[in-house]
Amino acid sequence: MVVYSFSQLGLYQHVYYQDYFPSEEDIILSQQRIQGKLKAKPDFYTFYGGNSFT
Repeated sequence: MVVYSFSQLGLYQHVYYQDYFPSEEDIILSQQRIQGKLKAKPDFYTFYGGNSFT
């Protein structure tokens, strides 16, 4: 079993995700997944903000 320290795991983000930018399709898909979860359990999630996902 390999155990990594927090500092080693923090480097993962900088090395592998540094050049990642989501495409327009990725953003739309992510928003659709969030909307699906909100519709599946409307009473489970609480939204504190000015905008609505509807």
